[in-house]
This record gives sequence, structure tokens and C-alpha cells, in this order.
Amino acid sequence: SSEPIFYRISSGNLDGKFSIHPWLGTLRTQKPLDHETQPVAVLTVQAQLGSSPVCSSTEVNITIVDVNDNHPEFLTASDEIRISQTTPAGTAVYVARAEDKDSGLNGLIRYSIASQNPGIFTIDRGLGVVYLRGSLGGEVLQKHTLTLVAEDHGAPPRASLLMLTIVIEKPEQNPALTFENLVYQVEVSESLSLTTQILQIQAHPQHTTSQTMYSLEASVDAAAFGVHPYTGWMYLRRQLDYESTRTYRFRVFAGIPEDRSLQNVSASVIVHVLDENDNSPTFSRDVLFLKVEENPIPPGVIGKITAIDPDSGKNGQLSYFLLSDGKFFRINPNTGSIL
Repeated sequence: SSEPIFYRISSGNLDGKFSIHPWLGTLRTQKPLDHETQPVAVLTVQAQLGSSPVCSSTEVNITIVDVNDNHPEFLTASDEIRISQTTPAGTAVYVARAEDKDSGLNGLIRYSIASQNPGIFTIDRGLGVVYLRGSLGGEVLQKHTLTLVAEDHGAPPRASLLMLTIVIEKPEQNPALTFENLVYQVEVSESLSLTTQILQIQAHPQHTTSQTMYSLEASVDAAAFGVHPYTGWMYLRRQLDYESTRTYRFRVFAGIPEDRSLQNVSASVIVHVLDENDNSPTFSRDVLFLKVEENPIPPGVIGKITAIDPDSGKNGQLSYFLLSDGKFFRINPNTGSIL
């Protein structure tokens, strides 16, 4: 036939990010694309032969490749911690945590220390844990300022900085207690039931056989947890919810009640909440009314349904499908567009 073929995008292009040449069928971008908000675009392209009612359609799946357009971000720009001058080498003193919205290597973070003098601290490049590398016994400086770097694996890489101040405190003449770790870190599921034990903290008496007692600081983050005063086992007091709070940071104390002259010691606790598929998708409306004019040529998109799921990752990814009327209507599984 000598009649021309006309092309049009019939669904999947509600934001107008793509266009198609009506005669050549060439797809082009019309607006900037963002992998973080839309990693995949699914278009339905319709071809019609001249003025004939005969038409055909096909689905075009467009994968939007991620580029390194986001910096890693620390939870805070600066922080300060205090450690004793008698802290042994190899002790974990701080946990740096950064997040990158990019995916793949562009979102993979490595940590480093950009400046320190002298170099008595080191950092795990994958985990961001800062360790004391040498002894502080002969230290004259009262504090150290470290520039922590979070850098992604993109090309070129992007980075962010965190200024960490470490204050060196003089030890007591006869310290009564020392924690096994200065930083405790644990991952827990948001589905755990109340009173579930999640972590045991322990401080060891140095020169006494008296009973050690544990307590938590009075803070918003610590209120979600409790600690057994004699065993050091921490447990849940409130139900966790990944969608509202993903990380808790607070301090735990240890002391000997029988000797009130002895100073309490403290350690940091970081609780990372893991997401569970505990939320059902919800539609933006319960009922949707659509009007379609009688036409031998399918009109393409006649409406769109939207739903949200507050879960994260794969737990929050939605797929749409029809339970009935599949003979006359179709639905785009990724966008919810009804054809």
C-alpha cells in the first residue's frame, strides 16, 4: 500500500518525557530523565495505516541508565566524641554512615580519613568504622580533628566530608569499669515483638567484685528500648517502624551503685532498623469512573490508577493488573495506565 503509516504514543507518557515522529517512528526525549525517580519507562506505541481503522500497537520498554549525579550524604556535617586516654589500640570509637541515592557502583560508598596529625586513627573503608590504631598513653593533644570522606565509585567519583572531633580525656587514677566496646551497632527487623532481646552490652569491673548496673540515657531514641539493669541485655519497649525511623542513636551507662564515688562509664549504641513488607498498597481512590466514546480505533490511554506503598526497596515496588475485563481493556503493569 502507498498509504503512509502514522505513529503515536498511546500510553505511558503522561509526563510528556518522550515524543515520537508521526511518520518516521523515531522516539526522542522531551524532558530530562531521572533514574532515581523513574528507572524504567514503558510506552505503548500505536501504528495506523493511513485513514484506515486498522492499527497495531507494541510495547516499548526503556531502561533509564543511572549516572553519578548524587553525592554521598553523611547524617551530620560534624560530630564530637570523647574517649579515655587509656583506650586500648584496636578499639572501635565511631561509626560514620553516609547514604547515596544513586544505584550500582555510583551508589557504593568507600570511607577514608583525609587529614589527621598524627595518624593514630584508621577507618574501615567499607563499613565506616573508625578505630584507634595506636596508644594514647603519650598523647599531649587534648583533641584530634579528623576529616572523614565518603566517596562513591562513580566516574568521576563524588564525595562528602564529615568533621569528627575526638576529645582525649584523662583517665581516673583507678578506673572501676570499662566497656568491651565504645560503639555497639546492631541491625534489627521492624517486625520484632516487644520485649525481644536485641543486644547485650557489658562493662567489666577492674578492682571490685561489686554488681554492675546498666541504664540508658533519657532521650527520644533511647525511649524505644530498655536494658536489664544486671545482665546488660537490651530489649524492645516500643514497636519499631522502618518507615518512620530507620536509625536510633543513644548512650548506655554502667555504674556500681555500692560505691557512689566512682564515675559511671558510657558507650554509644546505634540501632539500624531493617524494613519488612508490613504495608499493603493503597489506591488513591476507591472508585474510578471513566467515559469512553465508541470508536473502531482504540483511543489509547483512557485513564490511570495510582497506588502507594510506604515500604522501601522491592517491598514498595508495585505492579498493576486487571482481575476482569481483560478482553476489552489492558493495564500497564508499571504505570497503572488503562488502555
